[in-house]
Parts: sequence; structure tokens; C-alpha cells
Amino acid sequence: MVNIGTCKLCGQEKELIGKSHIIPRHFYHKTTQEIENHFNDVSQGDKVPRLFSADYKSRQAQSGLYVPDILCTDCENFLGRWDNYAQNFLLKEVNINPLGNNDYTIQQVNSFDYKQLKLFCMSVLWRSHISRDKAFGSFKFFSEVNLGTVWENILRNLLLKEDPSDEDTFSVAIFILTGIEAQSVIPPSPRRYHSVNSYRFRMGNYGFLIKVDRRKFSEGTRKFILKPNQPLKLYVQQYTKNNDYQYVLKGLNNYQN
Repeated sequence: MVNIGTCKLCGQEKELIGKSHIIPRHFYHKTTQEIENHFNDVSQGDKVPRLFSADYKSRQAQSGLYVPDILCTDCENFLGRWDNYAQNFLLKEVNINPLGNNDYTIQQVNSFDYKQLKLFCMSVLWRSHISRDKAFGSFKFFSEVNLGTVWENILRNLLLKEDPSDEDTFSVAIFILTGIEAQSVIPPSPRRYHSVNSYRFRMGNYGFLIKVDRRKFSEGTRKFILKPNQPLKLYVQQYTKNNDYQYVLKGLNNYQN
């Protein structure tokens, strides 16, 4: 059935697509081999991670997180370019170094496309905001993402102009969580770091923190934010040492019971 409505990005009356991806599905898979298989459209079988809602309900995610009737085909493809770059760069080009006996380490990537990687993170934030009232299965996965009218308009206009802005506007810091325990996807949530407002996203082993505030991150956090013409610094942590681990443990226990 054709659904004609207003596209959330371009604002035009068009046919809206039935599945707009919010977080691309390739971030959900456990090993390099599985990622390679998925890029080649090999069947997933049962090896898919589990989504957790804020009230610990869970379900498997076989094809990423998507919602219907928010974007037209042109705008889905427009945003999809940045999805493709982020998936290929983070999942195929970045080799995650082992932690050894360390709880965390800092990994540096000398070359990356600041514009495409940052616009990807910005677009995930924006898509999450416009999807906050949409149900995914039995729960509203993005319900905690609410930018308000002013920030949503600023972000939407930057996306339309393909403008990642400077490093202190919607600053992005990317982190990696290691270990099989990290293979879960939890809802994005608001965070405050030294009184600076931001949102935290998790996508399998990867996650990112994105600032929604005119104030700058603290100097410690700013060391890790994406900067043009500079290396990318990734904070790599053992997942069992991360605060999210207890959240997922509770969800798994509820699922098993």
C-alpha cells in the first residue's frame, strides 16, 4: 500500500518508504567474519544480537533498527551514503587492537573522512529524535531522544546542507567496547558530562557520544572528539568494566527467567 505523506527531512509531500533504518544493521554482528558475510548477503542464521528496552524487555535484531513512513526514497538514499561510509570504515577498515591485561586503551586511526563520519553520527541522532514515538516491536526504542524544536531544526538544516560544522558543534566522540558481552544494543539515552548535555548511542561494539549543547565538552573529553584534518582517537574499553554491563546483565537475567 502506497503511503503519501510529508518527508521529515526534505519536507515535501512524497511517497514514504516502509523501512527507514535508524541504526544500520551491519553494526550488530559479532565477528569480523560475520560482518564480511553480511556485506555479501549471507544468511544470518541465529547469530544476531539482542536489543534491550529501558524496562529490560528484549528481542533479536535481524535487520537493524528501522521505522516506517518517515522519509521518502530520495532522503533515505541521501542519508544512506553516510551510513555506508561509517559501516565500511568502522567495520572493515578499523582493526580493533586487543586490550591484553588492560581495562582500556586508546587507539588512533591516522586517516578518516571527518565530514562523512560526523554526518553519519549527526544523522543517527536526528533520525532517533524523529522516531522517538515509533514502536519497534513491543517498545519505543528511541523514546529518550528529544532534541526540542530549536536543536532539531539546527541539526536538520546542517544535514540538508551536508555540513558537519566545526568540531565543537554537535561534537562526537567514538568509543569501542570489547568482549562478547558487548553484543547487545541498548536504547540511546541523554547524558550530562560536567554539566554539558549529550546523547549516548550503542551499536554493537561501537558507540558514540554526541553533544547537544552550546557549551564545550571538558578538555578530557575534547581529546577524543572528531576533528577535521586530525587523527581519530578511539577509547577502547573492556565491556565488563563499563557501567552499561550491569544494565544488560539485568536484561539477560529477565529474559532467561
